[in-house]
Amino acid sequence: MASSSAEEQEAVPDMQPPPSPGAAMISNLLSKLKPPNILRDTAWIPRYRETCYPPPPPAQQEGESSPSESPASSGDEASDGPLPTSWHDHLASAPAEAYTSAFSSLLSSALTPPSLVWFGEQHHQPHVIRAQIQLLAAISDHFAAQSAGEDRRATQASAAAATSPNRPVRYHLHLLLEHFSLSDQPLLDRFRLGLLDAGELCAAYRERSDEKFQVEMYAPLLLLARERGVNVWGGFPKRGWARGVVKEGVGSVEGWERQRSAGEEEAAQGYAEETKKSLVPLPPLATSERRIIPTFTAWSHVTHLSRSHRSFLDSLMKPHLPPYFPQLPISSSETESSPSIAQLAEGLRSLAPPSAIEKGFAPAQALKDAYLGHAAGCLLREGHLLAKGENGTESPGMVAAKDRNNEEEDVEHRNIVMVVAGLGHVQAGFGAPERVVREIVEGSVSGQKDAKRERDSLIVLSMPKDSSLWLGPEWRAPSAGEVEAGAAQPSSRNDGTLAQSKAASESAAAEGKEAVIPEGWDRKLADAIVLYDWVDWEKENEKKAAAAATPASDQASPSAAAAAAQGQGHSKSSAEGSRDAKGEKKTS
Repeated sequence: MASSSAEEQEAVPDMQPPPSPGAAMISNLLSKLKPPNILRDTAWIPRYRETCYPPPPPAQQEGESSPSESPASSGDEASDGPLPTSWHDHLASAPAEAYTSAFSSLLSSALTPPSLVWFGEQHHQPHVIRAQIQLLAAISDHFAAQSAGEDRRATQASAAAATSPNRPVRYHLHLLLEHFSLSDQPLLDRFRLGLLDAGELCAAYRERSDEKFQVEMYAPLLLLARERGVNVWGGFPKRGWARGVVKEGVGSVEGWERQRSAGEEEAAQGYAEETKKSLVPLPPLATSERRIIPTFTAWSHVTHLSRSHRSFLDSLMKPHLPPYFPQLPISSSETESSPSIAQLAEGLRSLAPPSAIEKGFAPAQALKDAYLGHAAGCLLREGHLLAKGENGTESPGMVAAKDRNNEEEDVEHRNIVMVVAGLGHVQAGFGAPERVVREIVEGSVSGQKDAKRERDSLIVLSMPKDSSLWLGPEWRAPSAGEVEAGAAQPSSRNDGTLAQSKAASESAAAEGKEAVIPEGWDRKLADAIVLYDWVDWEKENEKKAAAAATPASDQASPSAAAAAAQGQGHSKSSAEGSRDAKGEKKTS
């Protein structure tokens, strides 16, 4: 089809708004950023089960209660127990070939480029945000090259045959952020349209958003997304919703969700104004320019957590203790002793399907996971449609405009999603990634095509070099042969992260059974890990406070605001996955 040629696709720059001064500011600075240090050989990345220990004796569990009622939360003090190592010490013998300094190598080495990229972060860390900027740029560059290649192939096929069986592919890039709730989307929409600059966006966020992040630190990432035409979305429920689940249960938020998806919580200016304080007016936002993630209805994704996920959540709450892997009690022939009643009860409990949890920390965390997974799944399936206004236009970006009358016939749309969230929402595929599996299997209208794209995922974690790493009795260091093999060809993407869960869920769906999330014990912690030096914002803030009076809250320095966000905005009940000065896990 004539309209599918690369020349015609690239011949419409005049249809996009003219670039503003400094439009490519962040892109022009990319070459000046220090390259990241990325562990890419997954032979050095343990599976979750390899970080676990057998549960301690029941005597240590008496009187203990877990937020998720899992055996993983036994004991508050580790007396003569195992001790963690650090990522630095763990990787002391890893060869140089196990690392890379370019995210592009992760994308190009895969047989199928990932459609869904998860980045698990520690919040407000400069080195981590720098890596996110570099990853987004690498994804943008990679799929821009892919698009150019697809255009050339489509042009050649059209010239060779009257009717080409291959449609050109249009890639749509999306950035999904924990830092903005779904209710904050009107702020991002105004930023996309140029109605707010970066400073105004941050000021409006501080005044209106229920989230408590130091969003100024993420301004370069947001600016790069706007420069590259990447659609930016808020991915979390409002923080108050999680508090409602902790105190009142999941049922307390269902009505709020119906209001959100119907747009009823938006005020006349296009933003929820639930506070009584006087707000600085925002520029008007046309209804046709508003973007809304479809209604969330999968409440079972909130109340049903696998035992491995509960174990993981408990390890977040007690970082000084290792995660625990359930173990059936077996009498020892050496001692001829029989398991106690408590051991037998715990063993039987570990075999039974986990019961639903309606209230407390675990479902509050799962609420965030489920919403983030829901948003990611929606963007994968129909992000190119959700990004359109009622007038059928898209935000300016890397994709040239086409004739809308023939668009659906001539073009195959592929959505690429990068998700940035706290470590506790993505590590080992727990939380949001495994809920995307269920979201697509249970509700995808596009069938196996979308299912396969979802499987093409990549999980990247950021870890301070001196942060703790538990290595349980099942961990075995890579052998010399594995090291040599990894040096020759780094391990492929983690087959345990989502592919195994996906295959099992697809099989269940094909047999007419209820789709379930298989236990995640055998999933790798990640497909790649960014190692960096931790910045202690609290200590830096103390130094500044000693030198001068604390500034007004609306004029706070980034370090002061970041420290305030860590100290006040991230309570145990929200578990955002930040870390302390030594890299220990903090529930925030």
